[in-house]
Parts: sequence; structure tokens; C-alpha cells
Amino acid sequence: RTINLNNNVDEVLTDTYFSKTILNKITAFLGKPNDEPKPEKHCSNDLLTNRETEILQLICKGYTTKELAKLLFRAINTIEAHRRNIKSKIGCNNVVGLVLYAIRMGLISDYYYKSPED
Repeated sequence: RTINLNNNVDEVLTDTYFSKTILNKITAFLGKPNDEPKPEKHCSNDLLTNRETEILQLICKGYTTKELAKLLFRAINTIEAHRRNIKSKIGCNNVVGLVLYAIRMGLISDYYYKSPED
């Protein structure tokens, strides 16, 4: 299933899925639809290596560390090291932070899960 962020952010933010406190935090972080992006301390796509960017994009698709290792023909420890490096570089400690970073940096234009066939 593919969800286009640009068309659905406003819809999601105005639905009742989030409390007002959470809604305000999401809006403050992402900005309202059609707002200019806020400058960030790490506003450079050059922060991550090509491999780290690839792994981040796959994480956003819903791949687990084990699935990434199999897909990229790498050891699980190697993928875990890449994930640690990505989190350290962008200053987050969970998958939500990774996804939000990828959205803000334009690394993913549509947020979607991998299909069952992948």
C-alpha cells in the first residue's frame, strides 16, 4: 500500500488519531502542509554515506535488520553497525526518528511498506 505524504499529511493531522499534545508536536516538527521546510542543524544529505542512505530508505519501507542483511548480502552485524551509525549521525534513537528524518530530508517521497512479495 502506498501513501502519498504530501496529500495525506493534512488529512492525518486533522483526524482524531492523535491527542492535541501529540498533534502539536508533530506539526511543530514537520510543519504544516505547504510550509517552507525549517532549517535543521543537519540539513545536508551529505551527512550519510550512499549505503547508509540506502539502508535508511529500506528501513522506511519496513525492512528489519535480518531482512536487510539478506537483501543486501551483508552480515546482520554489518547492518546493525550501519543502523547505529545512522542514528548517531542524525541524533535519534528509534525508527520513528529515522523515518521523520528521511521525510524531512526528501529521502523518501512516499512512505510505503514493502509488499509481501519482497
